[in-house]
Amino acid sequence: MVRLALVTAGLHNGTLLARNPGLCRQLGPVIGPSIRLASRCTNALRAGYAVREWNDVAPFPAWLFSAPNDRVDGLVGAALASGIDVHGHIIILTDTRSDSGALGPLRDAGAATASILSIGPPEKEEYLLEGDNQAVRRARSWLQSAGLRVHVVSHATRRLFGAVTALTSNVTLALLDAAIRCLRDSGISNAAARDLLSKAVGHPIQASLRAGRKLRRPAITEQGRQDIARQIHSLRRQNPALAAVFERCVQNSRDFLAKEFAWLDGAAESTRKAAG
Repeated sequence: MVRLALVTAGLHNGTLLARNPGLCRQLGPVIGPSIRLASRCTNALRAGYAVREWNDVAPFPAWLFSAPNDRVDGLVGAALASGIDVHGHIIILTDTRSDSGALGPLRDAGAATASILSIGPPEKEEYLLEGDNQAVRRARSWLQSAGLRVHVVSHATRRLFGAVTALTSNVTLALLDAAIRCLRDSGISNAAARDLLSKAVGHPIQASLRAGRKLRRPAITEQGRQDIARQIHSLRRQNPALAAVFERCVQNSRDFLAKEFAWLDGAAESTRKAAG
């Protein structure tokens, strides 16, 4: 397979190539903001060779752009300013949350573009690809050559994974923190609260993901409505701020899953009456 040229912002630790040495077998010339940074990158990766001029990169039909979000525009600008004709080249963006749209000026100049997004924990990382078909095929072949798992999505749906990241990190962590505070307010130590919460949510989440949507539907019972109303009411007396978080979660669940969770309306209404 034809080697890849690496266009780097000077990063090497924690990048796609650093995490997957098998990908470095196809690495050719490496160019960066300076020959020093390019050399540092090749030394860290133990692959490729540093070059000073864009003319040394031009003969290679596939380029890998490695940069954080705030450095992508700089690399794109440098490539355009070099005067190299990128028509027919394949340019793949990685190590950033940006999608292939960030390579728009190069695409307008005739390049086929794609982006790679890593998902999941480092030890079980998988990769999302989106972009022009030609660039996606090249990127997929390259990733799969190192035994990596790849998912191809459309450019439009690629941006939905930003919401996935937020829901499974910031939002979920905030809810877990609220649950730990509830346990601590009941007199349980912080360490014990974390242990209890791990046991309480770990198995149900795993079981739910394995079984699919059906398992997550709660029984629609009068007892369920009354229990939630009492829980929110008790929490409001102990910690009003946490009670507000709990009630908003109930209301948001009702709004998002209206048909299956219509009974949450009753819980929220009972809570408001109890507070009144």
